[in-house]
Amino acid sequence: MDMSGQFKVDGPPEYSELAKVSDNDVRQTMLERSLRDPFKKRLSNILPLLMIAYTAANTSSQSFVWQLVAAQSATLILAAVIVTKLLQAFERDKDSRTINALWLFTEGLAGAIWGAMLLAITDPSITGHSLSVYSFTICASVIAGCIIAATAPGLSQAQIIGFSLTAIPIAAYHQDILGWSVLLALIAMPFGVWICIVQVHDQTHRGVKTEIKNVLLARHLAEALQVADFISRHDSLTSLLNRRELVQSAQNLRQNDPEREGVVILLDLDHFKAINDRFGHASGDLAIKKTAEILLSSADENSMAYSDSHAIARWGGEEFVVLLADTSIQQAEKFANSVRAKLIDHKCPKWPSDVSLTASFGSTSWRPSESIEQAIARADRAMYRAKEKGRNRLVYAE
Repeated sequence: MDMSGQFKVDGPPEYSELAKVSDNDVRQTMLERSLRDPFKKRLSNILPLLMIAYTAANTSSQSFVWQLVAAQSATLILAAVIVTKLLQAFERDKDSRTINALWLFTEGLAGAIWGAMLLAITDPSITGHSLSVYSFTICASVIAGCIIAATAPGLSQAQIIGFSLTAIPIAAYHQDILGWSVLLALIAMPFGVWICIVQVHDQTHRGVKTEIKNVLLARHLAEALQVADFISRHDSLTSLLNRRELVQSAQNLRQNDPEREGVVILLDLDHFKAINDRFGHASGDLAIKKTAEILLSSADENSMAYSDSHAIARWGGEEFVVLLADTSIQQAEKFANSVRAKLIDHKCPKWPSDVSLTASFGSTSWRPSESIEQAIARADRAMYRAKEKGRNRLVYAE
C-alpha cells in the first residue's frame, strides 16, 4: 500500500518469486529445529558412556577409559552450552559464524574422543563378550548419533571426521593385534555413514524447503486476500468505501441498533464535466482524490473518520456520501461547511487562479423507519436544490 493509502497491484508475481527460499534460510531453520533443547538431547549419550565405563571396570585400561568418558561428558556439556549461545544468536539475528565454527569444532572433538576409546580394544584384559560389547557400543553410538544428527547441517560430518581421525590411526598402528578386518571396517565405516548422512540431510533439506515455501505462499495468499477484500470494499481511486460497502455498513449499524439515528450528507463537485473538458481527465481524478482527502481530514478533526458509527464513500463519479450516526443536524452542518471551505481554499497548480474547487451539499436525517437508500435519495434531491440555488452551498431536506 502506497502513501496515499491505495494498494498498488502491478500484476501477479510468478510462483518462483513468491516461493523463493535461499539455502541459507533452510540451513538455519534445520539448525534451529535440530538443536532445540540441547541438554535434553545429550542425555541419550549417557547410557553408552556408562556401558563403556562399566565394561572397562576392573581392567588395566580402566583409568584411561574413565578419563575419556569424563572428557567426553565434559565435551558434550560444552557443546550443549555452545548450542544454547548459537540459538540465542539466531533469535537476536546476530552473526553466528564464529559460534557455529566453535560448536562444530567441539562436536568434532567429541567424535575424536569416541575414536580414542577404541584404544582400549588393544588391552588384553578386555576379551570375549566384554570386547564385543565395548566395540559395538562405541561404533553403534557413533553411527546412530551421526545419522540422527544428520538434520543439523555440519554436525554429523564434524563427528564422523573427528572419529575417523583417531579411530583409523589407532587401528592401523595396532593392526597386528586388531587385524586387517577391523582396520578395513573402520576405513569403510565413515564412507557408509557419510552416504547415509547426505541422504538424510538432503531429504530433510527438501522437506524443510517445501515447508518454508508453503508458509511463504500461505502468507502471500493471505496478503492477496487482504488486498482483494480491500479492493472489493473500497473505491480504487480514493480508497474511500464504495457504494456497496457503505450500504452494508449502514445495514450493520441498524442491525445492531434498529432505533439508531443519524445524518446523511451527499455532495457533488460543481462543474466537474467542465473541469475534465478544460483541464483533462487526469485533473478531474486529482480533484476527486483531493476531495476524498479533505473529507477524511475533516472527519479526523471531528473524530469521526471510519469509526463504527461513521462512514465516507465515493457514491459514483464526482458524488460522495457521508454517513454520520449519532450526530445532530448542527454537527453535520458544521462538518459539511468545513469541507466546503477547504475545497474552496484548495488551489490546483494547473488551474488558473480564478478557478476554485466547489461542491453542492445535500443533507437529511436518517430515520429509524427507513433504509439508507431512502435517506440518500432525499439527500440527493436536496443536493440538486443546492445546485439550483447557485451551487457551493448546503441544503437540508426534512
